[in-house]
Amino acid sequence: MEERKPYLKVDLVAELAASINISKRKTDILLNELAQIAYREAPYGFNVPGICRLDIVHRKERRARIPSTGEQILIGAHDTLRVRPLRKAKNTVTPRPDGLVQVMETEEPTTDTAAATTPATTPDPTPHQHTPLPTEQQDNPEQLVSFRCPSCSQEIEAPNDMCGTQSECPTCGNGIEVPYISEPGTIWGRALTAAETAAPAAAPDSFQSQPEISSAEMNDMMKGRTIRIELPDDI
Repeated sequence: MEERKPYLKVDLVAELAASINISKRKTDILLNELAQIAYREAPYGFNVPGICRLDIVHRKERRARIPSTGEQILIGAHDTLRVRPLRKAKNTVTPRPDGLVQVMETEEPTTDTAAATTPATTPDPTPHQHTPLPTEQQDNPEQLVSFRCPSCSQEIEAPNDMCGTQSECPTCGNGIEVPYISEPGTIWGRALTAAETAAPAAAPDSFQSQPEISSAEMNDMMKGRTIRIELPDDI
């Protein structure tokens, strides 16, 4: 397949001029004026119709390391320009194919394995274990996905329309990619198994025993430290 040449500004000017029947000079002036308006309005949020949204985000002071030398550096707090594709552009250029994300069935343990892992005694039916955290299908009417920033571990939630897109962590400012499935253990992640949520066995009067946190309290704690990011709507 022959490699296509880059689409340059002169090509854009020529195509637009022919499409709307104006001179190339006027088309070039129009594009330059659009750019100037975008630069001026970006600090307040500006949509380039049908394409992207420009806005300004504030990055906090953070420490980093130069990979080649291992030297520690300090990056001061500063404002930076953020560019995000609009929903219409994303769906038009890279439409999400049907069946892209599928839920994998969990393998059921065999009879021998289940017998080996099942305790001989019947557990006390008192409500001491945590209730599983909310899943993507349960108590999630907005169909959000949640995950952690790989750089600072900040918990983030985002709408499904942002799945697969690149964004920036609102806490550390590093690049992130919104996943298609919520990360286990986050606010909209899968329900934890009994083995993951069960408290360690300890005597009631043991000095090591800790008061358990109810499911509602755990949920509130997680929501309190979850930051939501949004994909801007088209205009």
